[in-house]
Amino acid sequence: MQEDNLFIKKAELCDAETICELGKITFYQTFYHEESEEDMENYLSSSFSLEKIESELNDKKSVFFIVYFLDKPVGYSKINFEKKPHEIELESCSELQRIYILNDFQGKNIARKLLYESIRAIKEKNFKYVWLGVSDRNVRAISFYKKYGFDTFGQHIFKLGKNDQIDIVMKKEL
Repeated sequence: MQEDNLFIKKAELCDAETICELGKITFYQTFYHEESEEDMENYLSSSFSLEKIESELNDKKSVFFIVYFLDKPVGYSKINFEKKPHEIELESCSELQRIYILNDFQGKNIARKLLYESIRAIKEKNFKYVWLGVSDRNVRAISFYKKYGFDTFGQHIFKLGKNDQIDIVMKKEL
């Protein structure tokens, strides 16, 4: 994969449909085998509706980045500035709520570049920590975050349909 064919941009309101589509596809690709079709469909339609994504894009305490390869959107991240984890007291932190890459583009250093861009945006606002929740069954993602300096410091419940999922909560000092 050539680096000059890859670029990342901060999302704007006009990118809402792209984020909706990427969100639905990447979340489904990651978790389809763990949930019923009905629960998955309900989650995707509520979490990635155009109205919800537009609202999140309009929130000044959030930012999305979209990564493109050959002008095709292949992944995205979402940061929530000033959102603290419930598990422990962590001052001056922001949440990396989402970082998803289409399956066909995983393992090509795209997630690393998107992670760096997200962390740069958090550092730019002078936060001391970034934290995230990742499914305890998503071994690949947990390994990825550990590789880039995230440490586990708790867990929380992520509700998807009728099932409670366990998320590992990780942080990185900036």
